[in-house]
Amino acid sequence: MACLRHETALQPGLAVWEAFHDPKDGKVKLDGENVIEFAKLPEMQQITLKVLRWEERDKRLVIKEAQIAA
Repeated sequence: MACLRHETALQPGLAVWEAFHDPKDGKVKLDGENVIEFAKLPEMQQITLKVLRWEERDKRLVIKEAQIAA
């Protein structure tokens, strides 16, 4: 299992999206314990997330489960 963390800008603030992936799903490729390839969000473009689970950690929004809305 691999955890990808994406920092996402909000208006105002910042959120961290923690996405857990199984290497078998094709979104993450591992070489031993090292991640060599992973799915990236588009840079500097607006996206819409449907947040399913979240928590606040150290006064920061942490998104635990989300889907990218089209």
